[in-house]
Amino acid sequence: LEPIHHSKRRSTRAAGNSPTRSSSIMPSVKSLPKLGLLLKDGGPATPGDGALENAASWPFPIETRVVKGLTTAALEGSADVPADVAAAVDAALAELKAAGCVAVASNLTSALKLQAAAFSTGGGFSQAFFSPLLQLPTLLCGFGDDDKILVISSHTKAELAENSALCRQASGVEPFGNLPQLAVLTLEAALADDAVVAEAKKAIAADPAIKAIVLERASLASAGDALRDATGLGVYEGFTCGEAFMAGYLDNPRFGEDGWQQGTAADQDAISAANAEKLKAVDAAKTRTALSKRKGQDRKASCSIGVVRLDYDYPAAKGDIDHPGSYEHDVYYRAVPRLTFTTCQGGPSKKRPSPDAADGWDAEVEADYFEAIDWLVNEKKVSVIAADCGFFMWFQSMARARVQGRPVTMSSLAMLPTLVAALAPDRQIAIFTANSTSLEPMRDLIQKECGLENAGITLDDERLLIVGCQDVPYFGPAVQAGDKVDVEKVIPHMVALAEQTVKDHPKVAAFLFECTELPPYSDSVRSRCNLPVYDAITTVQFFLSGFADNPRVGKEGWQDAWDGTQDSFYLGKNATAEDKAKFENPISSSA
Repeated sequence: LEPIHHSKRRSTRAAGNSPTRSSSIMPSVKSLPKLGLLLKDGGPATPGDGALENAASWPFPIETRVVKGLTTAALEGSADVPADVAAAVDAALAELKAAGCVAVASNLTSALKLQAAAFSTGGGFSQAFFSPLLQLPTLLCGFGDDDKILVISSHTKAELAENSALCRQASGVEPFGNLPQLAVLTLEAALADDAVVAEAKKAIAADPAIKAIVLERASLASAGDALRDATGLGVYEGFTCGEAFMAGYLDNPRFGEDGWQQGTAADQDAISAANAEKLKAVDAAKTRTALSKRKGQDRKASCSIGVVRLDYDYPAAKGDIDHPGSYEHDVYYRAVPRLTFTTCQGGPSKKRPSPDAADGWDAEVEADYFEAIDWLVNEKKVSVIAADCGFFMWFQSMARARVQGRPVTMSSLAMLPTLVAALAPDRQIAIFTANSTSLEPMRDLIQKECGLENAGITLDDERLLIVGCQDVPYFGPAVQAGDKVDVEKVIPHMVALAEQTVKDHPKVAAFLFECTELPPYSDSVRSRCNLPVYDAITTVQFFLSGFADNPRVGKEGWQDAWDGTQDSFYLGKNATAEDKAKFENPISSSA
């Protein structure tokens, strides 16, 4: 959460510039991380287009192992996995680990029963995500209490509950803890994409509360784009799941450290060869975007992000949620007049003492807050709602109730229950926050709003290590004094804190950067600590992935390509003349 102070602080680094890396923290160049996949026995010798086991389906290298005897029948029911199959699984996991895989998944729908094996001596992995259903706890956090998520599965709702129990046994987390918010469409046989779409549309028509879709069945992952196009809802499947977890390991190409990660020649050649034809088609589709509009073809607009901003103006650096260069999709901003940092920090219970007071919540601020959300949803048609301060968590439930069919994510802590569900039970996640003391007033709120209650975990869980950054040189003092933060000077000290954290707590297997000022340091920590780092940007990108065209898999040409340009923003832009007069901070002369 943001530290307790009276203004927003951001980097002095000029927008678009990367920090100069000192030789003292220069990392060695690392290869692209690999995802390991356990494959069911009896599958096709050559992976089909859009299959999870096809290298062309992923933006990073994968390593696969077919496991003898690994079938749906071997994993169904309450009985233990047959001894010969369990031995083959252990051997395959060990091979994937030796091949350099950082995490493991499977193309078998019922593979949650293997979660414990991945964490044990067979593989010794710290992260395993054997079901797209592990996305559910985070998704449930983003949607309203009356919204439902449609799970398209080969299982019944009762069987999903059994799978949830399997995950609890492996990682101690109940990923599907809020079953009333799940609607289940059971498909016993594999269907073509158009048939899946038809069944999904029937289910949505019968239950209009459905606002998102999760494809549990591995063979349906390639239907994601067809469902996005046909329903307009966020659709999450094996690819969004795998890419969300792997994002923590990958270099962010838009900001942060450069040149610390690259694939080996063999990896890069394999990916290039596998993707060549697919990417040709994607490029061709992009060049047809303008023509398609002129011809009146029915394409969906490129997905986008809406960010509710404080009544505050500052030069944001890349990596900040308020810098449009932090994203690879359109982002639109709307500031709420008189919603100052102090007002946001206090939450709705801290009332404005008088109409002329600078800070405090009242009916007018609430109305302007809703007006900003309505403008982002109705005028800009954004896919995901976010905010530029962790203290907006106070207002998340209000936003979720206001928004229909779009997820709201006010904090990267929304990723916690999903990350823990995929974490080995003897491992820890280090949560970096700008000031650890600022978590305390919001502890109960975070517990509820970030989905921890539904997942069956608490902030006191021994697997969650909260680390305050208030003593980091050039960062903590600047934040406390209300000065701007010099990103370039902070980098070596933030890296030092991360390295010391791992040294003092060797069970740490991942970092979650909570504060919106921390993403500029994510790549530096990834490169030096060799551990995944998740932050506000990876969280927003996860929610957005449910609405975005997958350029490698599934239906093509249904969504306009992003044109690569962003709208500029200055305080007062997009506000009405009446609202401009309300801002506490000076609005831009351009407004």
